Amino acid sequence: PEQRTKMIKRLLGDLVESPAAADAICEGARTVVVSTLTAIVWVFQFFLFFVVTIYLLIDIGRVRKWVDGALPLRYKPEIIRIARHIDANIKAFFRGQVVVVSVLSIIFTIGLAIVGCPFWYVVGITGGLGAFVPYFWLASGMVPAMVLAAAAHQDWWHPIAAAVVFAIGSAVDNIIVTPKVIGKSVGMHPVIIILSIMVFGTLFGFLGMLFAIPIAAIVKVLFQELFQKYKESELYTGEPAQSE
Repeated sequence: PEQRTKMIKRLLGDLVESPAAADAICEGARTVVVSTLTAIVWVFQFFLFFVVTIYLLIDIGRVRKWVDGALPLRYKPEIIRIARHIDANIKAFFRGQVVVVSVLSIIFTIGLAIVGCPFWYVVGITGGLGAFVPYFWLASGMVPAMVLAAAAHQDWWHPIAAAVVFAIGSAVDNIIVTPKVIGKSVGMHPVIIILSIMVFGTLFGFLGMLFAIPIAAIVKVLFQELFQKYKESELYTGEPAQSE
């Protein structure tokens, strides 16, 4: 045993003295630190967003009154009409999100029950609720399901089966539920829904994915208004615009 211990210490000493091994250890440590800091920043942004939202909801009456008083009187009716159109689209988006969360909760719960995951009725629902934020179901559902399945069954098959359940649910959401339900409710093509999430997620990260569809709905309303103005303009009709 003493000789074996000395041999292990000598091998470890040679490994640390190797420049390549030292670089690999430093790179691994740097990766761990950066990943940890990124996770901390992400959690901070997540809670900061909800704190700011709560304060805005508390003061929404005063904010709305101030904005209403600041609108130019000449264009006030037109601005209010467009704002109501945008508000209707955003409300339709959130109603669609409730449907998405409900469907995914059912899929996750039934799937986890089939594969024998412990506490499937809790993990499935929390995973579905996490889907309200894009890809948050990974942390709220899939990871706990895999950990519980591995602890209960002591094998590799059940954790993989739990992960497959969430992969299937995510595929159904991305291909069918979100494009069809939310796309129909806000009046956007499924391709536009998918591209919006991809583009805003790439540009702005987590918050971009969170606000991708509401922003796309706002852009759609503004584009429709601009296009209608173009159809009524002299450039399109070829006739001089009527004076008010």
